[in-house]
Amino acid sequence: MTNGRKRPQAVAELEWYNRLVLLQFEDIISAGVCYDRCSFLVRCVLRGLIPPSSACIEIGVERGNFSNAILEIFEPKKLFLVDPWDFGDDKNSTDIDGAKEVRPHFPDCHADFRHVAERFSEEIQCHRIEQIREYSYDAVDLFDDNFFDFIYIDATHTYGSVKADLHDWWPKLKPSGLMAGHDYGGSHLGLIAAVDEFIKEYDLHMNITAHSAATDWGIFKK
Repeated sequence: MTNGRKRPQAVAELEWYNRLVLLQFEDIISAGVCYDRCSFLVRCVLRGLIPPSSACIEIGVERGNFSNAILEIFEPKKLFLVDPWDFGDDKNSTDIDGAKEVRPHFPDCHADFRHVAERFSEEIQCHRIEQIREYSYDAVDLFDDNFFDFIYIDATHTYGSVKADLHDWWPKLKPSGLMAGHDYGGSHLGLIAAVDEFIKEYDLHMNITAHSAATDWGIFKK
């Protein structure tokens, strides 16, 4: 679908999104909630929340599954994918067990890096996607302020790391842009606390929430 490239799996996913929109459109619009991360993106498109030819970034990529959804649904002019694809000390995290907690879920992050490079090889070659192998706190300096229309944060979930990502990347978001993230719920108490504190500090409110097993949060820049 993207740049004439046929992806049977992506097409099947989009057909499912269309069915979801037809079945849940009224609920999504009236209640202001979505039911998974993909319907979250669909709702953004339906409501005109993300402009055409947008600049988007995903921070915390793993194997690029949600990256593909952003690419296919938002159709951004440029999508940046930031992830160290490595395990190391996060300088912003005060939770020394953070890396140990996620390590079993990502057994071969180097293979994941190669998988993403191959999966989006065509988009990378034509400069529609840029894969950046850096920690989020290092990658942030690569961008000017007010650069992005959409920032999605799904990196380290510890309190210190989430708090740093929010404050580091907020200036990079355009006015009226959307910042969102994953796993606002369950056992991610540090993440929840960091997001709640940030919203209170900047006098914001939760505009979009995707109700699922791993709830998403979303806030607009005034």
